[in-house]
Amino acid sequence: MVKRWVGIACLSLLLTTCGERTSALPPRQVKPLPVQHVETAPGAGVAWFASMMGVTPDGHVLSMAFGSSLFNGSSGSWGLRSADGGHLFVLSSGRLLVASATDGHTVATIDLPDWPPNGLSAALSRNGRWLALAQPGRTVRLALIDLARGQVEAAGWIASATPSGGAISGIALLVGSDGRLVMPAADGHVALVEARGGQLQVVARVVNARLYCYGSPPAIHISPDQGTVIGYCPFDGNVWWFNLAKLQVVAELRTRIGNPFWGSPAFSADNDSLYVYDNWDGFVTVLDVPRQKAVRSGSIGRQAAAVSLPLVHEAFAKGPNFSASLSADGQMLFVTGAHGGAGGVYAVDAQSLAVKTHWLDGRSISGVWAGGDGAAVYAVDEQGKVLHVIDPNTGSTRKFQLDVSSDFAAP
Repeated sequence: MVKRWVGIACLSLLLTTCGERTSALPPRQVKPLPVQHVETAPGAGVAWFASMMGVTPDGHVLSMAFGSSLFNGSSGSWGLRSADGGHLFVLSSGRLLVASATDGHTVATIDLPDWPPNGLSAALSRNGRWLALAQPGRTVRLALIDLARGQVEAAGWIASATPSGGAISGIALLVGSDGRLVMPAADGHVALVEARGGQLQVVARVVNARLYCYGSPPAIHISPDQGTVIGYCPFDGNVWWFNLAKLQVVAELRTRIGNPFWGSPAFSADNDSLYVYDNWDGFVTVLDVPRQKAVRSGSIGRQAAAVSLPLVHEAFAKGPNFSASLSADGQMLFVTGAHGGAGGVYAVDAQSLAVKTHWLDGRSISGVWAGGDGAAVYAVDEQGKVLHVIDPNTGSTRKFQLDVSSDFAAP
């Protein structure tokens, strides 16, 4: 996790605190929270970080001796993990390594001659068949890897549509279950790329001002029917639906986030729901993705004050936001407390948005991830030096002194 910062100046003669207030809270409690165990891929419940360190639900620390993380072009964070959580993908000496999330050992290798060992963006299809790889630059080098066959299916170079030349953080990358690539850029350009005769070629390129996302490209998902890309802009909370057949935005709406980059998007496993949690002030918005509308919203825990003073400036967060994570069964949303409130972690019913229980009250938590099998919830403190492992079924927590300042490698 990259630490978020707040640029606020206090008027000490006017305020006794720096713009913090407390709203009515649910009763302080640390109680069991029955979470359904989900049968999934082995290792799905192990937390892995972009530093290639893993932690099991019982606190056992794992490491991956070789390889460097890939930048996840679909989520804007470092670390690439399969949709079922069972495998990790890293680069090592001209090879793509497929590693088991259970213990980090290599289960497959795919040769990638002449590709650099780091600085690459990648994306995985939801069906686990395809991995797309991109080397950003004024011309973008691409490869489409068939994971089932263990080989490069197609490759090619395409001109970057962005004036910056396509920095790794400037272009999003998505690969569909049919092997098509979609590449939205922060400036509103979108390129569609397909494999033809072993070559990756641009088959359509459009620019749409409604897709513009200041500062970074959107986090993107694809609809189950592979026909629509759903994008979330971390700068302003804008969500759009881009139809791949029409090559146009068919819907958009603005979710509420208090300041740029403080919203954390969490898609349900079936992509039918999108939760946007604003950990600036603890506000959550729930979107029905197929119906393209917001259906619920509410505030969680402590609230930050809406203070407007001459010396109070916008607060920009830095890096991806891991302040919200859905449980493996989609029934519970785990969120961090609002900034500055040392609010710990809240377990929120995904349907009613009611707080079910509350852990680590009094601690500032920067990121949370719900394990893929329901056995544990992992929470990182604000400084990135302590990892808390929560057993939701018993309500117990364990604390480990670890350097966990990098991103969660989440599916």
